[in-house]
Amino acid sequence: MKKREAVILAPVMPVWDEGQFCAPLVTLLVAKGYHVTVFDTLTLIQDASPERAVEALCQALNARFQSPYLLVGFAMAGTLVQLLAPHLHGLSGVISVSAPGFADEQLNKRLGELVSLLEKGEVEHAVDVLHQFVVPEGQAAQEGRFTLPDAAKASAIQRMLTGFALLLNMDARAAIARYNGKYLAIVGDKSQLASWENQTHSTQPTHLYRRIPKAGMRPWNDNPAAMNALLNEWVDTL
Repeated sequence: MKKREAVILAPVMPVWDEGQFCAPLVTLLVAKGYHVTVFDTLTLIQDASPERAVEALCQALNARFQSPYLLVGFAMAGTLVQLLAPHLHGLSGVISVSAPGFADEQLNKRLGELVSLLEKGEVEHAVDVLHQFVVPEGQAAQEGRFTLPDAAKASAIQRMLTGFALLLNMDARAAIARYNGKYLAIVGDKSQLASWENQTHSTQPTHLYRRIPKAGMRPWNDNPAAMNALLNEWVDTL
């Protein structure tokens, strides 16, 4: 029996972590019989144009995946998968994890702070600030300053500037409303970037929006029991 396919698109990160960001989800999907492919999203897009990003990703995904597959995006890439959904014909379902549907005032302000630091070349400071935004609101990030070798800083700055600019330019509300397949949006109820307020909130009956208690932008870190229960139940409906 052929394994089902799942494709995961990575969030903005200064240095590619070889897919460690989604290890709990990969474990869950593999246990359910999926073959999982994880992409470093920022290597597949050239600039901060949502239209060109969608075109590039459609070409990459259509060239590689023909049979029905589950498409998952984290953070910035979770906004992208909502834009992609109506343009891909082989989807069994779509999941966004900690992804805004559009940039509201709070997200604009917080990402603007990060962009300002990056434009001044302060990539390590920017990542430290990002870590504070990633944890649940009211919680302090773990101690320990982020460091990079000098040779890696230029690439890290460009990756983050491109990813954050793309996120600020995207609005997925109209696109996801045109997708009538199964869609699950997951956001931590204490998330400081992707919030309940900046979700797309589609009225499609096959679309489900869920808040994870006590969680920030990394809900598997903050409430793994709730995440695994939700995903185990929802994936079984595909």
